[in-house]
Amino acid sequence: MNDKISPIFTSIVMASRGRSSALKQNIPLIYDLAKYPDNIEVLIRFDNDDKESLYFYKNDEIFKKYKNIKIFVGPRWGYKYIPLCISQLFAETRGDIISAIADDSVTALQDWDEKLLQFKDQIAVMGWRARNCFTRKAYDKYEFLQTFAFGRAAADQLVWRWACKKGIFIRTGKSWAKTVIKDQTYREGAQGEWSLSDKDLLDVPMKEL
Repeated sequence: MNDKISPIFTSIVMASRGRSSALKQNIPLIYDLAKYPDNIEVLIRFDNDDKESLYFYKNDEIFKKYKNIKIFVGPRWGYKYIPLCISQLFAETRGDIISAIADDSVTALQDWDEKLLQFKDQIAVMGWRARNCFTRKAYDKYEFLQTFAFGRAAADQLVWRWACKKGIFIRTGKSWAKTVIKDQTYREGAQGEWSLSDKDLLDVPMKEL
């Protein structure tokens, strides 16, 4: 292990509701395909009324087998506020690389974390098309990354364009995760968009389990 790298240097965040079967597939792949599985953290937010997910967390062996999985719970805001949940989780991360993924994504690239870590000392947003992640140095420098609402393809496209204008976008050449559910457009609460005034919700605290 490289002692020059911080103990936690890759942070993965996601918001989830009622998808324990997807998480059961997703979480092991994040760790099993990583070069440095002991140095990854996964942060997940559940709604506090999501009985399925909370039962899954309390009873599945995944949460004992893999290190540094942190579960947060908060009020149910609905699907359109997932991006704000992601922003809250970003604030809890410790890694040199920070990435938000969908709870229905699966990691598909061997040593995916090592490929991203080569950029950790740069102020950079890295990605392939709409799938983006960024370095801790970029997150600490730009308030935009700290407060912008991630989590949807359209929002991720905005991040990509913003990073290109700043001259900090690095094309990784291959996406390290893919979404397995083809169409989420009509999920419950998907109608409508968050507005700037909704960012007050970022001040509503989550609880770590």
